Amino acid sequence: KPTNHKVFGEGFAVLAGDALLNHAFETMTAIIMKNPKPEYIRAMDVISRASGLLGMIGGQSIDLYYESKCIDFDTLKSMHEKKTGALITASLVSGAIISGAEEEDIKNIMEYGNIIGLAFQVADDILDVSGSEKKLGKSINKDIEFHKSNFISFFGLDKSRSIARELIEEAKQKLERYGSKALYLRELSDYIIERDN
Repeated sequence: KPTNHKVFGEGFAVLAGDALLNHAFETMTAIIMKNPKPEYIRAMDVISRASGLLGMIGGQSIDLYYESKCIDFDTLKSMHEKKTGALITASLVSGAIISGAEEEDIKNIMEYGNIIGLAFQVADDILDVSGSEKKLGKSINKDIEFHKSNFISFFGLDKSRSIARELIEEAKQKLERYGSKALYLRELSDYIIERDN
């Protein structure tokens, strides 16, 4: 199916995104108002930071600013870590916090999330040049069209694939201490670089 911005236009697509983000905070606030457990409050703090200026919005801002401009690799990596990566990490960390994980495990899960978040963005760059428009539901080569730097423009397709695989292996090493309890996270790691959409 066509994406929101194709059906309703850019303006409504942006408003829909704003509405969904606000609805998430309304939902979290409603839960905390009924049961103000410290773990819930801390998890909401993690999510708010990941979605705000220091996370997703900050990453998207860097992305927009550097359209048609040269970007150095450290800034590109920072942008990637802040975009989807920050939200992936927040999802994992907030789950760990709410489940009562030890601080050492929360830190470890955060590191795992940061790694797979970056791998997700590298995989996204790969799909932008090698994916199927039909499966992705959007046109490919958009980064080239908008003159955006990405891992492909820095390293080429083959090296970017290698980087994504290396990141996933590094992430899986973070899970070794959890044995079979981390099966779903291992599967998530594999999915990130095997996905076709």
